[in-house]
Amino acid sequence: MPLALLCDRLPRERQDCKRSVRCQAMPRILAGCHEAVARTARCIFPLAAKAGDEPTADLLTQQPTAQEPTAWILSSHRQA
Repeated sequence: MPLALLCDRLPRERQDCKRSVRCQAMPRILAGCHEAVARTARCIFPLAAKAGDEPTADLLTQQPTAQEPTAWILSSHRQA
């Protein structure tokens, strides 16, 4: 490859590298979001139960069950 073409490609490779670093942060961000949803559901559950709102209480019981495994998977991906 001629040097001129290599030099023209260099800035694009730097951008790809920056994009890659942002992509590597994505599992951490997503894990935090899933953990926040699970925490929020647990905090709100007593209010729904006290109000006798069965559908909302049921939904809030299911959310941590769905969110926590996903957060765990994303966290373990982040550590690998």
